[in-house]
Amino acid sequence: MKPITTTSERPCVVVFPDAPWSSTPFAAHLSSIAAKHPIRWVTNNPQRSLAGAPSQVTALSTDELQHIDWSQTTALVLHPCWAVTVLPLRPRLLGAWTVGSAGEDQLEASWRGRLAGEASFVMTLSEPYYLDLSFRRDNVFVWDGADETSDWFASQAGLWAADGTDPLPLCRLQRQRREAAYRERLSATGTNSTLMFYRSVYLYLLGDAVQAERELLHAFEHAVLQGEESALIAIYRFRSSLLASQGKLEAAVQAYEATASTSAERANAEELRRRLSLGEDALVAVMLLRLNDDYREAAVRLEKLLEESEEAVPGGEASAFDGRQTEDGAGGRVGERTEEKHIERDQQLMSMQADRTAASARRLLIDSLLQSGCVRRAYQWFGQSSSLSARDRADYELLQGTALLLNGRRREAILSFLRATEQRQDAIGALTELSMLDAAVQRLTDGGTATLR
Repeated sequence: MKPITTTSERPCVVVFPDAPWSSTPFAAHLSSIAAKHPIRWVTNNPQRSLAGAPSQVTALSTDELQHIDWSQTTALVLHPCWAVTVLPLRPRLLGAWTVGSAGEDQLEASWRGRLAGEASFVMTLSEPYYLDLSFRRDNVFVWDGADETSDWFASQAGLWAADGTDPLPLCRLQRQRREAAYRERLSATGTNSTLMFYRSVYLYLLGDAVQAERELLHAFEHAVLQGEESALIAIYRFRSSLLASQGKLEAAVQAYEATASTSAERANAEELRRRLSLGEDALVAVMLLRLNDDYREAAVRLEKLLEESEEAVPGGEASAFDGRQTEDGAGGRVGERTEEKHIERDQQLMSMQADRTAASARRLLIDSLLQSGCVRRAYQWFGQSSSLSARDRADYELLQGTALLLNGRRREAILSFLRATEQRQDAIGALTELSMLDAAVQRLTDGGTATLR
């Protein structure tokens, strides 16, 4: 453990609030940090914002933000509308603390996702949102009062971050504890399809897809016996992701096909079957992960595939996307001229197929990153495209504008939004959203809440 230091020696934590201290749902959670670290509360109206707050919590005006040594400071952001203010400051660690997604308006929902994707770690009070985020990124914690040991790991994550230490090692420990808690509840209460499904999800997140599949099948069997009509989609479909994680792609596609009921789902199943027949195993696995909302693992795999593809020597090694190899290899020489032409033609066809597959992988990666809120990483991959269609140009300008905004380059961001508006009229919404963000931040700094409701 870390050496003991006095409160005065410890670095301060800057909190960007969601409400006055008396109204924030995080007051009790922050109090444990305030007992060991001074907290600076961003507000221009301390009398209104800090009524009832501990003495260790003091005001920090917006004018003073530029005088903080952010390389040595942890920021805790309690409302997503602060994202464009905080991210350009580049704090040592940035924690996104959120209640969850209930009761949000569209502005809060879109920026909550972006803040969660760009933050160093996320703390939430909601298990459903915690699990949703765990399929989008690592370093997520839940502090929901459901289990004392689990809450202890969450509190430690906050204290580690306040000390300037990345709490990532605690993330897996909390997941292990929550999986164990579900196992204990099942031992005490007996068979329960909901508890078994949740345990299966935790096992999957811990990397044990085999045991997760067993638990999922038990949950599905019990749900069917109980007459739960949604069991096929709500429970069994997840098996396609578990099988894909084990490399059992034929069985994974069959599992998804069994749950496909709408025209869109049947089209997805046909696309999976087609790509599987072409030997595009890597893309099939990624598509199955995405169909089960696992954007985090999908993005990891896609980035690896694209990097391997770019490293491959044209005309030499087979691309990472090729499911088959030529019999003669790259160095073999064929005596017959006609056979040489056939080989050259086959290589050209394989190269064209690999290029098309790489383009598909890039599109899937960009969307996976955006689904995870990782705007700046998505922009980097989008920007590597050599050419863009007119339709894609507006999306590129919008994405570039948002990335520039998160980097503190507001004027350039506005110019990108204006260029997007020239391509597509409805892109004007990005500029409207920016003014709404400014208004929300103004209300928060005045000691109120982001919305007028």
